Amino acid sequence: MKSSMKKAALVILLLAGFFTVHAQRDISYDTTAPYRHHPAIPDFKLLQPDSTWFNSADLPKNKHVVIVYFNPDCGHCQQEAKSMIEHKSELTNGAFVFVSYHNPQQIGEFVKEYKLKELAYVVAGRDTQYYIPSFFRIKFTPFVAVYDKKGNLQKTFEGGAEIDALKKELSL
Repeated sequence: MKSSMKKAALVILLLAGFFTVHAQRDISYDTTAPYRHHPAIPDFKLLQPDSTWFNSADLPKNKHVVIVYFNPDCGHCQQEAKSMIEHKSELTNGAFVFVSYHNPQQIGEFVKEYKLKELAYVVAGRDTQYYIPSFFRIKFTPFVAVYDKKGNLQKTFEGGAEIDALKKELSL
C-alpha cells in the first residue's frame, strides 16, 4: 500500500512539474517600452513646486513638446539645462516639460538655479506615480522625448540631447 501511494505521489509530482514547465514556457512578456506601442504624448500628472497639479491635457496645442526626465543632482542633467538656457532663443518652438521623481522643492530649486523659466514655455514637477520613467523605460538621465505639433513622438534621446539635434527636431 505504501509503495502504491509513493508511486501515485511521484506521478502527481511529475505531472505538476510537467504542467508548470509548459505553463511557464507559454507565458510571453512584451519587453517593448509602452511608448513604442503608443507614440502619442502620454497622459501624465505632475505635482508642481507650488503644490498645483499639471497634466498632459494642459499642454499648449500646435507646439512641439519636449519631455525631459531628470535628476536634480545629476551632472548631465544640469549640463542639459544649462545648454538649453544658453540656446533658449533657438528653442522657442518647444513646450518643455521637466519631470522628476524628486520632491517638488528640489525640482523648484533646479528650475530656479538653471533659470528654466527663461524658456518660452516650461513646466516642471514631480511624477508622483512614476509614470513617465515606466512609460519610456528610462535607464539614464537626462532622458529627452520630442513630440511634433500633432502630439506624435518624433525622437527620444537617452542620456540627453545635443543642442543641435534638439534644434533640428524642433524645426521639423
